[in-house]
Amino acid sequence: MQERLNAALGSMGELAPAGDVPTLDQVRDKLDQRYARAMGMAEIVSTSIDNRLLEAETSAIEQQGLRRLEQIRQTVKLDEP
Repeated sequence: MQERLNAALGSMGELAPAGDVPTLDQVRDKLDQRYARAMGMAEIVSTSIDNRLLEAETSAIEQQGLRRLEQIRQTVKLDEP
């Protein structure tokens, strides 16, 4: 009986993972880093799209302002003697 127990305990050492197998904490940290990186990239992309839309809206407003200014200038020129 003792011999069997010793043999079983001896074989337990053979079942141990190799030294390069990551621990659960290491795997969790790696997943957390990937998640944080993905969230950051998503935020950057979202911000970029929002900025592009804002630039397009701003450009349209500026164009409207320039057209209105030109109309006012034309009106002033017509009113001059």
